Amino acid sequence: MPYDLDWQVVDIKRDNLDVDTSSYHCNIVRHMPLDSIDSSLAIGFYCKDKRDFDDFCSRASELMDHSNGAPLFTISETRLSPKPSGHQNTSIYHTFEAGELDFVNELTSDIPENICSQEDDWQLL
Repeated sequence: MPYDLDWQVVDIKRDNLDVDTSSYHCNIVRHMPLDSIDSSLAIGFYCKDKRDFDDFCSRASELMDHSNGAPLFTISETRLSPKPSGHQNTSIYHTFEAGELDFVNELTSDIPENICSQEDDWQLL
């Protein structure tokens, strides 16, 4: 039997942070083994704010520079589509200047520009 859901979209903006977000939160604490958490989500538990995230990225960049080409993870501004087998992959490079993140995304001729958006969709790889 069909039923209706009374869900509302909460529009959170910088000038209006006092909105009701109770529908997005659970009052029951759920447990999950640490090794089952996706690494791109786990960073959200490690960094408490943007400044902390920027500091993390700066330190991670230093570690990457000393990894001899084998970093534990990389940070990408956008999530790219999976490449077909046999695709020659190029690296994603990033630099940090004046405390801000400046990312240069991997762009190849076979990836349409609309896949690489400029929105703040980050993924820890």
